[in-house]
Amino acid sequence: MEQLGLMASSIAHDFNNLLTNIMGHMSLALLKTPTDDASRLHIERAVKTAEYAAALTSQLLNYSRKKSYSCYLEYINLNDIVVDVVGLVEAVLLTGLNIDLNLSRSLPQIEASQTHLQQIVMNLLINAAEAIDDPVGGEIRISTGKCQKSSWQNTCGFVDFGEMPPGDYIFVQISDNGKGIQKEMLGKIFDPFFSTKPSGRGLGLSTIMDIVQSYHGYIQVKSKPGRGTTFKVCFPYHFENFSPIH
Repeated sequence: MEQLGLMASSIAHDFNNLLTNIMGHMSLALLKTPTDDASRLHIERAVKTAEYAAALTSQLLNYSRKKSYSCYLEYINLNDIVVDVVGLVEAVLLTGLNIDLNLSRSLPQIEASQTHLQQIVMNLLINAAEAIDDPVGGEIRISTGKCQKSSWQNTCGFVDFGEMPPGDYIFVQISDNGKGIQKEMLGKIFDPFFSTKPSGRGLGLSTIMDIVQSYHGYIQVKSKPGRGTTFKVCFPYHFENFSPIH
């Protein structure tokens, strides 16, 4: 484990240097690109994606050094994360798909790492896109909202992953109309290195589960072969952190 930590630290350090170089060149490109040029949006999104990748490598460095992530915590609105991630990946990964956003207008903030929440939304969004074989007629629905434990009982075909203490929660739900997951495989999807995709590494969902559990959160999944999959991820919140969107 010590050798793995050293190797992870070395890779993260070198990768961070490469990302710094990439961001530098893209920033120079922005300076030379007219403000009315249509390519500016793509360059700006590339810069933002590189910054996101740099934040991940920084977390990997801290993990290898056994440092706490508490310094990364801030009050975040989940809607902002959803909008940002969709904007980053829609032109490349969501081409041809219909993206339906239904975001609550009175969503409380939660104290979390922005990078962690980006990881969750991005992984679930990529999984949803990859589950749709034909983009024609393909649809991904993303919603956010508030709920209580009583409304999160195992209903409507959801499978529970983790325990949900009593209290108030906010959630992000991502649904697709793709090929779905076989019933016998549904209980394994959060296992490390388990994947239903030929080229999958089986780390995306296990990483999501680790992050959600670190925030005392909860996940529910509903899927039917040929009819799509729904992931519902919730996080506890306190009303004193309430900051509605107008």
